[in-house]
Amino acid sequence: MSKDIKRNSYNKETIVAPITVVLTSPVIVVRISGVEAIKTFNLIQDRKGSEIVDIEPNKVYFAKFISLYDQFCDDVLVTYFKAPYSYTGEDVVEISFHGNPILISSALRSFYDLGFRDAKNGEFTMRAFLNDKISLSEAEAIQEFIASDSDISLRYAYEQMNGSVGMLFDRFKSELLNCKAILEADIDFAEDTDISSIYARLLAIVNPLLLQTDELLESYKSLRSVSNDVNLVIVGKPNVGKSSLLNKLLDSNRAIVSSVAGTTRDFISERFLISGIPVTVTDTAGIRESTDEIESIGISKSLEVVSKADIVLILFDINDGDLSILDDKNLDMIINSANGSKVIKVGNKSDLEHSIDISKFDIVISSKSGDGVDRLLVLIKDIVAGSKDIKVNSIGIVSERHAMLLDIVKSSLQSVVKNIGSNFPEDMIIFDLNESIRNIEEITGESYTEDVLSIIFNKFCIGK
Repeated sequence: MSKDIKRNSYNKETIVAPITVVLTSPVIVVRISGVEAIKTFNLIQDRKGSEIVDIEPNKVYFAKFISLYDQFCDDVLVTYFKAPYSYTGEDVVEISFHGNPILISSALRSFYDLGFRDAKNGEFTMRAFLNDKISLSEAEAIQEFIASDSDISLRYAYEQMNGSVGMLFDRFKSELLNCKAILEADIDFAEDTDISSIYARLLAIVNPLLLQTDELLESYKSLRSVSNDVNLVIVGKPNVGKSSLLNKLLDSNRAIVSSVAGTTRDFISERFLISGIPVTVTDTAGIRESTDEIESIGISKSLEVVSKADIVLILFDINDGDLSILDDKNLDMIINSANGSKVIKVGNKSDLEHSIDISKFDIVISSKSGDGVDRLLVLIKDIVAGSKDIKVNSIGIVSERHAMLLDIVKSSLQSVVKNIGSNFPEDMIIFDLNESIRNIEEITGESYTEDVLSIIFNKFCIGK
């Protein structure tokens, strides 16, 4: 589909949407984009109650917004961005309201009366693409950037947002077009050329591209792997300090700390990052022999969670006089449930005097004072990093769509190499080159369908 055709279907409509969450908050920002966005100033007065004339682009106005409904007023900050120097490439007005959802509802009704309509999911960004402000790969990276849940994927999404992937595939396409030109010239002047030398030139171009295609696909697999949470489970007897350790790991007071045995009857799970990799840490019910039916159910569930963990921290109270008897029995129970997961035996309460041999533990800490917790984090970090096959290069791809298209490009390039080796006719090789070029153009957005745009931008939230 031509961008001009798609652009023309939008250029008569002005859209509006909050671009921040509509919840009671300090500020809620509303964006208006389209040919009539400047009409927003019909609802704006200066601080003296006068109409604002000769509106200057890129200037922030401290002004008064007057709703057409209920005569709601608000002191707002208003900025006008004149096309094409805006996010969407159209005239854009952004208004920062005080964060009252009732006020925003009234303001939106006023905008509808001006002839504006609600923006659809991702429509601001889609207009940016259609108006040549960003490429399709850069537009996709914005959503990936927002949704990234690891430091590494965040970094690579940012690089893609800034055009690294687009430039890479522009070079890919240029190299493949060069290959086509070589073959087409040979077809026109076949009597004057040596086909073996022509094919050698092609392989010198295609083989490095094939290698880089493999590297990019591996980078995608690695980034997807990094984005999958590592499951870390804390287990041990009741009152051994599991909740306190969870709080230290999270540096918060998410868990309830109590000296009463059996306080944690259900699971508490939180997410945090270690070396840029998301980790879900779960504090379980205390594991011990119990005749209490409810507590026994909690213990059974804890062992089930352990069976699905990547890392299990077994916490021991090094001041417990029954350590050698009860914890040996609990240890066997937990290790049997761990099902091959990495188990770390942690001695806790090092801030108190103890008389037992601490060499049986992998590490000794105090979850109360925090002593040794940093060393524990380093130990966890080494396990987490080792559990992820992180092989990313200076440029990585973060989009599933890109990976699928690139896999087709790889197959086409492999066919080129195979057909050259079999001395197939040049027009068959050109067919495979065209297939590669077509899929690269789908990655960058030079070629697209309306369905592809819908799939991509429907993943965005309204307001982006």
